[in-house]
Amino acid sequence: MSFRLGGYWSTRSREVLAKFGIELPKPVLPLPRIVHIGSRRPGTSEVRMDRARLFKLVWSKPVMQLAPEWGISDRGLGKACRRLKVPVPPRGYWARLEAGQRPRKPKLPQLKEGEAEVVVVWVDPH
Repeated sequence: MSFRLGGYWSTRSREVLAKFGIELPKPVLPLPRIVHIGSRRPGTSEVRMDRARLFKLVWSKPVMQLAPEWGISDRGLGKACRRLKVPVPPRGYWARLEAGQRPRKPKLPQLKEGEAEVVVVWVDPH
C-alpha cells in the first residue's frame, strides 16, 4: 500500500506514521543464546567460552593480535563482542598503556535472564 504525503509516495509505514507525529518504539531484539565466531570448516577446532573469558581475552591483548590467532578478522571479532555486549578497548588504549598511563577499563555488563552467555569460536590451527 502506498500513500502520498508531502509531494512524494511513501511505502514505509514508520515513515508515514512519523509524518502524522506518531513514533513507534523500535523493536529490541534479544541476544542469541550462542554466538558463533568464525566459520566452521574442515580442520577447525571448536573452543567454547563464556562472556567473562572473552572479556578477559579482549582486554589482555589488542584485538588485531587476538583475531588472527583464531583465524578471523578483527572487525569480525569486534562485531561479535558488540552482539554479546562485551566492551572492547577504545582506540589508543594500548598506546596509553605503553606510555605508562592507567586508562579506565569498564566492567562487564550484566545480561538479562536468557541472554547469550556462551561463545563458540572455531579456531583455524594454521
